Amino acid sequence: MRISTIAIYSLKTLFAGWATTRQLAKDRSLLKRMTLEEKVGQMTQLAIGMIATGQDQTIQIDRAKLDKAIGNYGVGSILNVHEQALTVDKWHEIIDKFRLPQRKRVSGFR
Repeated sequence: MRISTIAIYSLKTLFAGWATTRQLAKDRSLLKRMTLEEKVGQMTQLAIGMIATGQDQTIQIDRAKLDKAIGNYGVGSILNVHEQALTVDKWHEIIDKFRLPQRKRVSGFR
């Protein structure tokens, strides 16, 4: 029984390593195409208050601020911070607005 357990573990490790290696190759390819500005933008996280007006469940995304953050700076994420603990439904409403702005395309990265 011990041999089959080791064999199964080895197969899982082998396949997990292959998938990881494959993904790493894709990631490296993408990173090579990105400019330094795009990489910095993707690493930037803004608290939601930076692109919104109001607070709590009355918060509204400021379209100009969102367009600037994503379109001009390529911001990688918006954080739902403790001061703005939003419901799932409110987040879905906000996420729909994130999908709307036209994002500039640089180096094929979007």
